[in-house]
Amino acid sequence: MHIFPFLMILFLLTLPLDLEAQFEEAFETPQPRRIRAFEKIRSDVYSSVDYAVQIKVFDALMAMAEKQHDPESVLYAKAWIATAEARMDTSRLKPYTVQMNGYIQQAKNFHNNILQAQLLMMLVDYVGDVHHHIGAAMGYHIVADEIMNGLKADEMPRSFVGTKHDLMIHLYDIGDYTRAKEIMDKSAHLDRHPVYQFFYADLHSQILLELHQYDSSAYFIRQARAMLEKDTGDLHKGWYGILEGNMGKIHYYKKEFAEAIPLLENAVRITNEAQFHNVTASFGLMLANSYMQLNTIENVRTLYPLIRKAVYLQSKDEHYIGLYKLELVLQEEISPKRTLQLLDSIEVRKQNLAKLYDRNLLTKSEMEAELAAFGERNIAMANEIKRQLWWRNVLWGFLGGAVLVAFYVFYIGKSRLRRERKRTTEIQEQSEQELDEAREQLLHFATSLQNKSSQIELLEFNLLASQQLESLEQLRQNSILTDEDWVKFKTLFEKVYPGFFALLKNKYPNLTAGELRYLALAKLSFTTREMASTLGVSPVSVRSIRSRLLKKLDLVESENLGHLISSL
Repeated sequence: MHIFPFLMILFLLTLPLDLEAQFEEAFETPQPRRIRAFEKIRSDVYSSVDYAVQIKVFDALMAMAEKQHDPESVLYAKAWIATAEARMDTSRLKPYTVQMNGYIQQAKNFHNNILQAQLLMMLVDYVGDVHHHIGAAMGYHIVADEIMNGLKADEMPRSFVGTKHDLMIHLYDIGDYTRAKEIMDKSAHLDRHPVYQFFYADLHSQILLELHQYDSSAYFIRQARAMLEKDTGDLHKGWYGILEGNMGKIHYYKKEFAEAIPLLENAVRITNEAQFHNVTASFGLMLANSYMQLNTIENVRTLYPLIRKAVYLQSKDEHYIGLYKLELVLQEEISPKRTLQLLDSIEVRKQNLAKLYDRNLLTKSEMEAELAAFGERNIAMANEIKRQLWWRNVLWGFLGGAVLVAFYVFYIGKSRLRRERKRTTEIQEQSEQELDEAREQLLHFATSLQNKSSQIELLEFNLLASQQLESLEQLRQNSILTDEDWVKFKTLFEKVYPGFFALLKNKYPNLTAGELRYLALAKLSFTTREMASTLGVSPVSVRSIRSRLLKKLDLVESENLGHLISSL
């Protein structure tokens, strides 16, 4: 009694080493098949251990997956932890379902169909086995089945053929034959074990029979019969009777009672010998009704004890109803009390069937609701993805537009800058050209004045004849700057020395016009004699102007005046 806790402690102590050895090899398998490798380890080693131990196992796996930077394996581990916790506390159905649906959506975002199908099958097992919400479980199972149809055999999260067969049987039991046929048709390409091939053919025939596709149903019955004849012993020989009875059912449903009778007789005999009481009762009631349709009531009396035995051994409400109706028909003398008992029993059995029918309807409604909810979640996720893509496209479009606008603005700005630079260069070149022309004109003007001044000096020095006196006087008259000449001279001078006169007037507002002219000629390096000749005054007058300027400008020596003129 005390060894189990010791073994559990030992298991927990050795768990990290075991996990590292077991999962290290699985991590070498690339996604998405890695999930299948994990699931095989789980089912082989950890499926039977305590839930608390399973949580420790998958906590360790999650840590390893995080270290490997594998979010899909982290999600797988989280799902099994949530499942183990939900199985420990079964009151967590709703939060667990919400949590698992979130994980399934994440698996879908990873585009990992193996993981998505595995998580769905976790939900199928928990919702169906633990809480018996068969409809919801079937809804999840249908979604998982659709995903698994696109997987290869070695990618399936578990025995796909077996789970698909279970799903179709559930759909058949609740009367959803159309969906069962759709799933059956999609599984036609699967490689199956011969036994499963046989079961599929038999189930396919019964689904088609309920859909009144009699020829197709008969085809699959014959196919199952051929498989049964090749069987090496895995299948019970009582199946010959079932297949015979199923073929008889086709004729019975088509109201071909004469054709149905020999097949149903053979089916009742074989299944009764094989002790397949459920189908013996079903085929026996069909056979009895076929006898009555052909007015062979004695055959019904002979068959009745066998039917009664089979019905009592398997206890299905619809069979009891058929048995009680036979008793009412066969008893020639029956007491009112027995008649009431039989009628009451029929009513009770009908109520039971009605409850079963209601449960099947509820299961079907629950399944449809879960499928619709899952579809809505997918649509919501798809819409969210579309919304995100729309916003991303808008953002990229905005950024692209902004880049284009910025490029356009940059291009326009650069073009404008080039034009402004070109214009500035042109203006600068024009200004320099104008300045050169002004300098040249001013130099020419100054040279002309200086030449005239030199001629006057020369004439004064060589004063011999009256004709020369006349020429000297004429030249002096031409040398004196008139107001018109001064305007022309000032214009040229301002071009070469812009702001010269304005600066002087601002700094020394009491300067006279003569003093300004003197300062301008001094700027041009005219000598005293050249100034006198140009201004039409004597050199003494020029010196007087300079003396006044020294006093007015509060300068001590002529050098200081020269420095002032140079600085302007």
